[in-house]
Amino acid sequence: MANIWIPTMPILPIPGLHTNWPVPVIYSNAVTPAVPLAQVARPLEKATLREDATWQWVSTADDVRELINSLERLPNEGPPSIYIDLEGVNLGRDGTVSILQMYVLPYGRTYLVDVHTMKGEAFTTRGGGSGPGGNGCGDVLAGRAENGRTLKDILEDPNIKKVIFDVRHDSDALYAHFAVRLAGIEDLQLMELATRSFERTFLKGLSHCIQYDIPFQEWENGNRSLNDWIAVKAKGRALFSPEYGGSFEVFNLRPLSDDILRYCIEDVRLLPTLWKLYNSRLSPAWRGVVDAEVEYRICMSQSPDFKNSGEDMRRAPPGWDYLCVG
Repeated sequence: MANIWIPTMPILPIPGLHTNWPVPVIYSNAVTPAVPLAQVARPLEKATLREDATWQWVSTADDVRELINSLERLPNEGPPSIYIDLEGVNLGRDGTVSILQMYVLPYGRTYLVDVHTMKGEAFTTRGGGSGPGGNGCGDVLAGRAENGRTLKDILEDPNIKKVIFDVRHDSDALYAHFAVRLAGIEDLQLMELATRSFERTFLKGLSHCIQYDIPFQEWENGNRSLNDWIAVKAKGRALFSPEYGGSFEVFNLRPLSDDILRYCIEDVRLLPTLWKLYNSRLSPAWRGVVDAEVEYRICMSQSPDFKNSGEDMRRAPPGWDYLCVG
């Protein structure tokens, strides 16, 4: 994810709550320095995390077809089914896309699409066909595969709701490298901003929202679950963040280390909880304002003049600090 909230080094105790929470206060879009990848990869342990019911690695055309076929069966009523994030090296038009993370709520499963390996094939492979181990109806399904939908089609479909935290960097990267024009997006960062009862001058980062906005009772095992989540994020950040001597190139190593795998999985797993929280507080009038701003963010991110770093990326949309909406 391109927008990173880096915790300060001092640890601030919060009486009666989660002691020793790191408080994320610094916004960074630093460009990866010339750190030798061998130096970064040396401490990585061999990947031992195995696929299970909670996640799946998608790295072949057959994997993509299976994913698309499963997405075609999703309901499009009620809460959004699809929650997305991207990882990459200097994510944006001037960098690369390494992994697309997709949490599918009805299945309770995260799909990690290996864009680094598959490149454009990840977005142009059509669903409907039968790969190895299929049901043997190859001739019938071959015809369906020719007319089947692609991941690009699903990402561009305005009738399929998809949730992203800060769509700007992801939209910039997907459009620049794969000509994907995102549509049907609900932006959690804007939803959070619209539901505040206090100032709306600056935007929040994802880590801040997860740590401070998700109610204690929503965590599976309370304080332990939150601390486990913080530890997973910290381990991943230590490997990829230049501020800690890491490199974003770790997202391109294959196989991924367990720490990076867990980081990618955890990055999207809690997005539905945030959506439920902010959606319950969002008035119909504010929803219209948010939807319009999402469209503007997407259009702006695809324009030649878009700048994906700087102070403006931290600020709320113009006028929101004083906007009074019923």
